[in-house]
Amino acid sequence: MFLASQYPGNRLQTLFRCWLRSKKQPDTFQGDGITISSVIPALLGTDDILSSTHYEQFETLASRLRQALRDRFQDIIAKDECMLATVLDSRYKLIPFVDTDTTGTGRNDLALKVCTKREASRRLSTAVDQAKRTTRSEIKLYKVLLQI
Repeated sequence: MFLASQYPGNRLQTLFRCWLRSKKQPDTFQGDGITISSVIPALLGTDDILSSTHYEQFETLASRLRQALRDRFQDIIAKDECMLATVLDSRYKLIPFVDTDTTGTGRNDLALKVCTKREASRRLSTAVDQAKRTTRSEIKLYKVLLQI
């Protein structure tokens, strides 16, 4: 049985805030007007919240939640489509991405690994160049395929 008196108030409040923020993420993603560009910033924000929990009683919980976050969402945030949508969204641009490689200095405390700002810019440039090379006949073919 959980007794609130077993935990000092500040620690209990921290756990409760962490749980509340994590609980809101699925609701946020299922709301109207939510686009794929919000996925990376929201997941990184959740990871940031979990990484800032430094109470001994909650470190195991936080580390397991972060591991579950990485296991479930790392493949999604690594996709070009998700990264490009975030970069092209005027609310986010390159803000969620790291300045340096996450294996070096920078945000290496995050469980989720995102590409660097330089890599995001390179992928965007490649996508624009590829779009420019797309011919009208290819566009017609895509339209036909999408109707099927």
